[in-house]
Amino acid sequence: MHAQREEITVTHDVAGQRFRAGSGAEAAVLEYRLAPGRIEFLHTYVPEVLRGRGMAQQLAHAGLEHARAEGLVIEAVCPFVQAYLRKHHEYLEPAASALDRTAMERWESEGGQPPGERRRPRA
Repeated sequence: MHAQREEITVTHDVAGQRFRAGSGAEAAVLEYRLAPGRIEFLHTYVPEVLRGRGMAQQLAHAGLEHARAEGLVIEAVCPFVQAYLRKHHEYLEPAASALDRTAMERWESEGGQPPGERRRPRA
């Protein structure tokens, strides 16, 4: 028997450029930055007390659905969103429609970053 998952409500804070799950100091967030025609997912944070409930997945899903609906190119700086994209290729197609299919196939075969992703340089 599986434990039933708690219903998670994700809200879009347009002015704050983030998606939120929860409230107050105990909120989980996915921060992003907009540029013309693109969205850059910067950081996902889930407070310790809320971990293990699937909040980060729900935030990534909400952010990527928003990007898809708005026709935005996705750039994932956030390592969690990068990992989510590796498992959910359906979000790469709209974002990568202008990319060479060969580059996508090479990424998939080599297990690397999807084209269009950027990693934050290590300090």
